Amino acid sequence: MVEIRRNGRRRPNKLALGMETYVALKNNPSILERIKYSGTTQNPAIVNENVLAQIFGVDQVVVLDATYNAAPIGAPENMKYVCDSKGALLLYAPDSPQVDVPSAGYLFTWRIDGGNYIAIDQFEKNDGSHTDFMEGIIAYDMQKTGDCLACYCGSCVG
Repeated sequence: MVEIRRNGRRRPNKLALGMETYVALKNNPSILERIKYSGTTQNPAIVNENVLAQIFGVDQVVVLDATYNAAPIGAPENMKYVCDSKGALLLYAPDSPQVDVPSAGYLFTWRIDGGNYIAIDQFEKNDGSHTDFMEGIIAYDMQKTGDCLACYCGSCVG
């Protein structure tokens, strides 16, 4: 946090955690000790994203828990996490994108088909099966825009 603030002149406000990193933090004795007397019968003291955000001094903690099947078609499932499950990313990103505000990364869109961001086409199958097909094209590109506004930590857990 200190280095990002010094070099990027912004205080990091978001923390993205891999699934295994999140589970390790939820069960970390030091974090459990900090919150153990803060619960009530109606609201027990549990570690979640909001609690971790308060402990680490960021506005938002996000758990990167999306998965995909890495197996070839017809093979048994081989489910993997999209992002490194043992990593963490600390970064600065504004709440809404602005031309004159730096960010660790931005999502850029290109206008296609008369100024729209999405081009959609719908057509019928010709064999009389009453089947309609829809296809869409979306022109997005995610880009890293400020190296000094983020820090990635790999292998946070063993």
